[in-house]
Amino acid sequence: MGLLLLAMVIAWIIWFLCMKQLSALMLEVDGLNDKVYKLPRLWINVIVYSIAVIYFNGYFKTAAGKIVTAENLKYKKDHEESLITKSYTLGFFNSYLGMAWAAFIDKKLQNVCGLVISVLMLKQIIMNLIDLLKP
Repeated sequence: MGLLLLAMVIAWIIWFLCMKQLSALMLEVDGLNDKVYKLPRLWINVIVYSIAVIYFNGYFKTAAGKIVTAENLKYKKDHEESLITKSYTLGFFNSYLGMAWAAFIDKKLQNVCGLVISVLMLKQIIMNLIDLLKP
């Protein structure tokens, strides 16, 4: 339960830092605060958010493995099921809680749909590139 709460807090922090704070910082830069640069600013936020989500998904997968190992389950099947459940749950919260939070904050469904589509596509591209470049 504690790890799940930690995952929810980290997901909110990732979203807040990557989408709200970074967006506010870019608006303070003289060259980027023009309306012409609205889409590039959004894409920079989406790229940073996607990389952060991928990084923390890896961290949560490692943490879930350590927790399952500490549980010292008797059967391999129980160990695998517990690992799958914990990894999937933590990854789900990390990946989608920030976007759900954006839906409640922005209250503009069109923006949230665009964010979800772009984050999912970009996240998949980045993960494929990581797998391709790993030795």
